[in-house]
Order: sequence, then C-alpha cells, then structure tokens
Amino acid sequence: MTIDLAGKVQSWKSEYCIDGNSLGFYRILFCGWLMLFSPSSYAWIGEVPKAFYNPPVLSFASLLDTFPDRSFFLVLDVVIAISLVLVAVGFLTRFSTAALLIAQLVGNNFQYSFGKIDHIIFVQCVLLVMLIVDWGRSLSLDQLIFRRKSCSASSIWLLAVLLAFGFFSAGFGKAIHWIDFDLETNGFLSWLYSGYYTLDRQELLAPFAIQLRPVWLWEFADITAVLFELGFILAILRRRTFMIWLLIACLFHLANCLILNISFAPYSICYLAFVPWTRLIPSLANLERLPVSVLLSVGLVMILGGPPFNLFQFWLALPSWSLERGVVMWIACGLILALVLVRWKPNQADPSAK
Repeated sequence: MTIDLAGKVQSWKSEYCIDGNSLGFYRILFCGWLMLFSPSSYAWIGEVPKAFYNPPVLSFASLLDTFPDRSFFLVLDVVIAISLVLVAVGFLTRFSTAALLIAQLVGNNFQYSFGKIDHIIFVQCVLLVMLIVDWGRSLSLDQLIFRRKSCSASSIWLLAVLLAFGFFSAGFGKAIHWIDFDLETNGFLSWLYSGYYTLDRQELLAPFAIQLRPVWLWEFADITAVLFELGFILAILRRRTFMIWLLIACLFHLANCLILNISFAPYSICYLAFVPWTRLIPSLANLERLPVSVLLSVGLVMILGGPPFNLFQFWLALPSWSLERGVVMWIACGLILALVLVRWKPNQADPSAK
C-alpha cells in the first residue's frame, strides 16, 4: 500500500514536468520582466527614521533594533542587479539565483518592517523552486562552458503547491468573514468602498462599479471569490485542472485590476512558469543551445535596462501606468494559458515532454 501511494505521488509530480528549454526560456523572460517592471531597490529604507521600525517577530529583521545603515541597502541593490544579469545569461546560475533570492529576502524583511507584507513574495517562491530544479542547465552560458546537452524535464510541483497554499490561506480567511449569506454585509464591497473613498482608487471601471446596486450581485462575488481561492488546493491534483484554474486566476486578477484598481501584476510572470514554451514555440524545442553572442546580447540588454541606466523604462513601465500595465499583463497571461489549454492533447500527462 505504501509503495502504491508513493507511485501515485511520483506520477502526480511527473504531471508538473517542464522540459529544460522551456525552463531556460522562462529564466530569460522572468529576469527581463523583473528588470523592466519590478526592479528591486532597498536603498531608501536606510533613510527611514527608527520610529517606523516594527519588524515581524519571525524574521531576520527582528534580530536588530533599527534599520541598518544606507550603505547596507546599497550593497543589497548592487548584489541584486549583478545577480539578475548573471541569472539571465545563465552563468553560475544556481549560485546567482541563490544570491538573488537571499538578497531579495533580506531586503523584504526590512521592507516588511512597516507592517505590510506584499504579494511580491511569490516571486521569491519562483526563485526558490527554480534554484532547486536548476533552470540554468539549458539555453545558458553554463551549458556552453560545461558542454552539457539539453537537459531532461524537471518537475516544478513544489511551485504549484506553494501557489495553491497561498490562495487557500487567502480564501480561508475570506470564508470566515465573507460567507455569511447576510445581504447587509459584503466583503467585496468593503474593499471597493474603502479603496474608492479612502485610497482614491477611482480609475478604470471603479466609478461604474460603485454605481451598481443589486446587493445579491456582490454577495455572489463574495461566494465565487472564496470558492475559487479554496478550490486551488484541489485543482493541483491534476495538471490540466490546475492550468484551467490559472486561467480563471488571470480573469480574477483582471477584474480586480479593473474594478478594485489592485493589479497584482507580479503574479502574472509567476503563472507563466507552468507554460510548456516548447509547445508554443516549436523552434525552441529543437534548439540545442543558444549561441554565446545571443546570451551576451541578453546580458547587455539586462545591464542597460537595469540601474543605473534604465534605458528601457518606456511609458508602460512607469509607476503611473501600473493599472494599465496590470490589464495588459493579465490579458497577455490569460491568452497564453488559453492557448496552452487549446493545444492540450487528451490524456497527455506531461505537455512539455518530447
């Protein structure tokens, strides 16, 4: 019985296999996205007064009495910028990914000392899982230097579990307070009204939503949101179901962006980790390795696009366009996931297997 259970678990893990070229392509895409849309900068924390220092109990920052000197955060920013370039080109990829992950975790520890933990934490979950599976074995300088052949598929089941746990924990908290079938109280409206009148979130479809009166509509929104978030814990049991849930998540985030003016844009690149890119880009499947010139070009673009040059900070990358960027990203992410599902073959456990 134990052997049978272990076999089922192994079979389930194999459903989340992604081939090496897909991981290599995603590595470059992920780093480019971070460089352009979510550059990490912690130097400003060194100038914050000590009175604001209130770190979480279970954190590295709780070991200190105040914020470190600004030079400490400048070093963090430099480590992150260099590591991001090295990860993009795939040079000493595991070491570079670990350095990037640790630097971001340390910086976030102090950033969370203001009392708010952002959803960007899932970016670090991606880095952790990719560190474990080693996403630098294909389409990288490491592959060229160590003369490796294109690697076989690796399972990223842990990333699916972490994502499902995150949604389940959020849905469980909402279920306690939102599912009361009381038309005089509503969780979604509490977010809408507080954001609209207190935080000035009055863009896109927010003015239209604030005028909608059918109370049962918002109660239905409460129930469906909770069921969707709790459902992730069951959706991970089958890869195709999980991909459908990710597509629904794109629509969910798009609605939040349009109505609540909360974009959750960092999640979009994380969902794309599950995409078998070699199925969407046939030429990628037959690619043994990337030429040195291409990888060096990737590194040059990363250097020029990151601090201090920031040459590619066009209008969509600016903070003032965060909502519009969120709309574009969620639509793009949804279309990619929809295309994967359309091309999904019946009884195909591993869509990225060659």
